[in-house]
Amino acid sequence: MGRYKEMLKGTGKVFRFSLIQQLKSKVNMAVFVLMLVLSAAAVPFMALQTGRTSVHASAVKQVYLENDTAYPLDLQLAGTLNPSFQDTAFQMADFSVEEYPQRLPEDGVLAVICAKEGGYGIDLYMQEDSGLDMEDTEALEQLLAQLFWQARVSSAKASAEQIALLGAGVETDIVTEEEYRNPRETDWQTQFALQYAYAIIVMILCLITASYVVRAIAEEKSSRLVELLMVSVRPLAMLAGKVLAMMVYILLMIGSMLAGAGLSWMITGRFLDLSGLNLGALFGLNPGELHLGMGLVWIMVICILLGYLTFSMTAGLAGCCCATMDDVEWANMKVVLLVMAGYLVSCISGAVVSGWGCTAVSLLPLISVFCAPVQYAMGNISLGVLGLSWILQAAVIAGLAIFSARVYNDLIIYRGSRVGLRQLAGMAGKKGGIRR
Repeated sequence: MGRYKEMLKGTGKVFRFSLIQQLKSKVNMAVFVLMLVLSAAAVPFMALQTGRTSVHASAVKQVYLENDTAYPLDLQLAGTLNPSFQDTAFQMADFSVEEYPQRLPEDGVLAVICAKEGGYGIDLYMQEDSGLDMEDTEALEQLLAQLFWQARVSSAKASAEQIALLGAGVETDIVTEEEYRNPRETDWQTQFALQYAYAIIVMILCLITASYVVRAIAEEKSSRLVELLMVSVRPLAMLAGKVLAMMVYILLMIGSMLAGAGLSWMITGRFLDLSGLNLGALFGLNPGELHLGMGLVWIMVICILLGYLTFSMTAGLAGCCCATMDDVEWANMKVVLLVMAGYLVSCISGAVVSGWGCTAVSLLPLISVFCAPVQYAMGNISLGVLGLSWILQAAVIAGLAIFSARVYNDLIIYRGSRVGLRQLAGMAGKKGGIRR
């Protein structure tokens, strides 16, 4: 333990130096600001795409209702069913239709609900110079239709669940005999949707970080700055400090993007209707079918950090293998292929894997970071299997760190063609590969 502690000595120094360099870069700051602006603009853009652009109070300020049916309406539900009518006063009319030109204010509407041939109808009366547009009157007509429908259903003594079922769609499901006799707690569509959503988050995070790590290490190697730093810093500390600095920089970027999106959500909510934005529905998720507590959130965070660190260490090693800056894309592609392999396997497993296959994809390094938390959330693996997957992934990270430390000295001074796996194995196998 003392030996490895000595190898990591100086990590903090490299970390601070690398992070400050990234924060001082004008290009990085430009990207930082651009991502912040895009994340903030995404909320109003998506709100406009839903078509629900009216959250301002309706121009109709007073509604007088004449109900000529046997179904009493619950007018207190009006503001709940349509938020734009929260400031509108609803009351029963105390005047007839013939009197409305004299009694109705300019921003008021007289609504008459009555029986007609073949059903019921809603008639709206307003002043000729009221200034109310078609959007306001159509919204009011739809709201009254909803209230009347609920009144008719309630009169039949139906419960809230029964009322919801009346408006629900019909779903069909085809299952095999084995699936019928041994049903799963959650259907495969929900599992695939959750796996897909989680895998995308891990993939994007790892790809962004990997590209930054590869380029940062390759640039320092080409500038020979790293050779000066290694006079007083161990190879493992050098690599660990650089990787951690890039990870923190990306986390700061993502954190600022989330903060920008959150602030944009609060501001946009004052002008646009955000009720149509449902990210769960975007991925086909139904939160009611899942048990997403804080425990599972922490499990996902741990798995993401393990994968984050794994692919960052791999990217650091790939960056050291670059002989020139022209090799950066080549090195970055190697890491991209590893990340995409884990992502694709996880997406496939989310739809077709069951039984022992769930345990297998949860334990395989590089794949478990994409699959393990979802398999645990679905109840396909136990907490013990999840813990074992963490141990295996941590072992892979430690192995990558030790291997990188053995070859880092030689890679830094190497100026030939691209370094292949055979050359890396030869460098690692040299006696004294880790500088003491």
